[in-house]
Amino acid sequence: MVVPQGDEPMPDQDAQEEREREESEEQEGEEGDDEEGISQALEGPVSTGHPDIFRVKWRIRKFSKLPNKLYSPKFIMAGVRWCVLLFPKGNPQSQYMSTFLDSKHMKEIDRDYSLNAIFELAVLGAEDRVFECKQAQHLFTADDADWGFQNFLRHSVLSEQAAVLLPNDTITIQVTVRLLKEGEDREYRFPQLDLWLRDPKSETGFVGLKNQGATCYMNSLLQALYHIPALRRAVYQMPTEQEARKRQRTESNHPAVINRAEPGANTVDSVALALQRVFYKLQYSRTSVGTKALTKSFGWDAFDAFTQHDVQELDRVLCDNLEEKMKGTPVDGEVPRLLRGKLKNFVKCVHVDFSSVRTEEFYDLSLNVKGCKDLKQSFAKYVECEKLDGENRYMAEGHGLQDAEKGCCFLTFPPVLHLHLKRFEYDPMRDANMKINDRLEFYDRIDLAEYTEDKAGGKPLYYLLHSVLVHSGDVHGGHYFGFIRPDCKSKWFKFNDERVTPSTTEEAIQQNFGCEAEEDNNTAGMQPNVRNRSLNRRFSNAYMLVYVREESVTEVLKTVTDEDIPPHLKTRFDFEEEEEEKR
Repeated sequence: MVVPQGDEPMPDQDAQEEREREESEEQEGEEGDDEEGISQALEGPVSTGHPDIFRVKWRIRKFSKLPNKLYSPKFIMAGVRWCVLLFPKGNPQSQYMSTFLDSKHMKEIDRDYSLNAIFELAVLGAEDRVFECKQAQHLFTADDADWGFQNFLRHSVLSEQAAVLLPNDTITIQVTVRLLKEGEDREYRFPQLDLWLRDPKSETGFVGLKNQGATCYMNSLLQALYHIPALRRAVYQMPTEQEARKRQRTESNHPAVINRAEPGANTVDSVALALQRVFYKLQYSRTSVGTKALTKSFGWDAFDAFTQHDVQELDRVLCDNLEEKMKGTPVDGEVPRLLRGKLKNFVKCVHVDFSSVRTEEFYDLSLNVKGCKDLKQSFAKYVECEKLDGENRYMAEGHGLQDAEKGCCFLTFPPVLHLHLKRFEYDPMRDANMKINDRLEFYDRIDLAEYTEDKAGGKPLYYLLHSVLVHSGDVHGGHYFGFIRPDCKSKWFKFNDERVTPSTTEEAIQQNFGCEAEEDNNTAGMQPNVRNRSLNRRFSNAYMLVYVREESVTEVLKTVTDEDIPPHLKTRFDFEEEEEEKR
């Protein structure tokens, strides 16, 4: 694509005459008020941070008095004058509002000129959040100058959601456009057009992970681990330099060459090296990051990439692998320092002076959902004493069978606490595994002192919510994504494979409690959009929570800098990136 430079182009004589014939129609698209009291304002185009992606907002007052056809004020992209074309009552008149992106002024440059674009038209709601949007790709030419959606948004939805979509009878239309460079039209994928319209690195500071088929569960876990900087810093320090040297050809003096190994050499990365690469790219890449080398280091094949595994098991295996790799290095013991806690299991006889105590270490906790109102009840149930009596009496050494109490209490909690919620359980009545969608409330700050042996010495033991990993679906399958608050105190972000977007506290916390069974049975009379949100809450809920001890936040979440990354990793991964760009 050749992009004209400079200011707005001057139209030729024929285009000028045609534009004059259209002038009266376009008068409605100028900013300000008209005789009906209708006013409109245009914001943009503004860059989203990506050089080829632009965004425009069009605010229109007196929506109820709009004519059947309205042009927005014009805006310039790539030297071409554009506008948004709105049919409030539809085109032709129907049950829908119609919206189009229009480039009819392109003929002012050259009738043979064209621009290939991916764009999104959206109606904004409260706080300018997208309520409804649709994406498309089109080759805009002088003879095919507009493209959009006849059935964009139902009038019934506008009426039902007037308080959100039409405050003070004002509607806001947003258009996001990406102008494709030559050759890019062969790369985009229609089902994922929205990915081409977002630049997460510029908009959020983060990038996502590519889904290999069914690796969304792994992606959500990796993002949660990556956003613990103390762990990331330790991962970078694992010794992998020799692994690179063993695999490079002797005639190459470049320390990062790994794709030119001797015949028969091992070309599969260790888990440590593969994870270092993923973390490095998440930190420095501007686009979404692949994980094929990492899953290959697990010993997975293509079938495994399309099979959802157990997240808790992956969490444990990965952390065990890292702990083993760090032994004998400057970061030896860093994984248990961050993730390991201790609890005491005990059995105490009621009628005789006998007790049995066993100390146990844990890297994560599995907490009940069923029968618990909130996370506090789940913890209370975890440390609840069980009575051993009747046929279930305890065999006490030297005392025979005795009535006893069996339970546990926490000796220490780790700085980073992984909580797995037991959403999947075996149902003996159905002889099958079931997903537990019951409501379980959790908090952005919780005091765990009462669950420790000494009640934390009478002081509070506060933990701050860092990550919420969500499963949407049933026991047979579904989708995983995560919400992460990187600093444990300000903005939430949603990490959904390649998509990274700003989020809210309500979306991250309250909307992932699950819901009561009766809520699922009361959706028949709801409007479709309200019913969908209710059903989504029913089947989308948190299955893993990550908390960080409040007094450890500064140390655990301290920013990872360039100086924390060994030079050989920088050299290696930057070289790989250069080689990839050449291909």
